[in-house]
Amino acid sequence: MGDILILWEPSGMRQDLNKLLSPAVNDIAPVTRALSPAVNDIAPVTRALSPAVNDLAPVTQSSVVETLFFANV
Repeated sequence: MGDILILWEPSGMRQDLNKLLSPAVNDIAPVTRALSPAVNDIAPVTRALSPAVNDLAPVTQSSVVETLFFANV
């Protein structure tokens, strides 16, 4: 028979942890806001690259098929 694990959380422990962590979360918020313009600047580059990635897909697929074909001969 397997062991039984009982998880016990003292009353109020979660609230205490949330109080401890909230200053750190608040400190991260300005950093996130500062980074969001950079993320927005990357979006057009990603969109511009996606047609090239889509054009490569058939080449990659045909190479895999040829490799598998020659491996089975």
